[in-house]
Amino acid sequence: MSSEERLSIFPTRGALVTLKSRRTATIRGHQLLRQKKTALQLHYQSILAKLSELKTVMSKALSESLISLAKVRFVTVDLSAMILENVATDALIKISTADENIGGVKIKVFKSYQDKLVNDVYKFAGLSRGGQELGIAKTNFSNLIKLLVDIAGLQVSFVTLDEALRVTSKRIAAIEHVVIPRIDNTLTYIISELDEMDREDFYRIKKLKLKKLEKFKQDDKRDHKDDVEADIIQPPPLRKFSKQDNPKKKCNCCSNRRRDPKN
Repeated sequence: MSSEERLSIFPTRGALVTLKSRRTATIRGHQLLRQKKTALQLHYQSILAKLSELKTVMSKALSESLISLAKVRFVTVDLSAMILENVATDALIKISTADENIGGVKIKVFKSYQDKLVNDVYKFAGLSRGGQELGIAKTNFSNLIKLLVDIAGLQVSFVTLDEALRVTSKRIAAIEHVVIPRIDNTLTYIISELDEMDREDFYRIKKLKLKKLEKFKQDDKRDHKDDVEADIIQPPPLRKFSKQDNPKKKCNCCSNRRRDPKN
């Protein structure tokens, strides 16, 4: 096993416990990333369906708006000068943005609304003639703007989700094929090294025990030899005799005198 396939860590029991907890956390993170990917894919598919539907509606609304504009141009006078005069004024339809959180990914949501504080400068346009056609054209273009805002918001969300899905997929693949196998290889390396250390300790303890037993045997033999030599060198103890075993010798003359009272 090469060093690139495992983590550079010293094989100890503390490192083994730390690495096991790290593996558990990595697996949990992998599961959460898969759940996040599933949620992003579901929202991605729904946005894609809404986007395709709105684009179909937009094509029809755009054709209707252009037809109504052509009718207005045919019926009424040219309104280009009025439009150019009021370009610098505040817009009647405005856009608000909001953030939506989907699986930790922030998505911009665009919404269009009509500002009631702004006066409609085209309110009295077409009074002379073509007022009805002009009103229809205004309604069609207002609906078209709302559709365009919705499509723009969905398009931004689509791009953001696509990038988030790409990053999440890369992370999941990295955890599956790089991080978890490297942790497993490191765990296998640490376990094998700890087993080898245990075998070395067992062999060392066994050899020490054998050496101590041999030393005890040699000490016992030496003590026994010293005892034998001490018995040979030391003289036997003196024997104590009693009076019966060693009586004092007396001469016959002394004994005869004691027996003869006359003397």
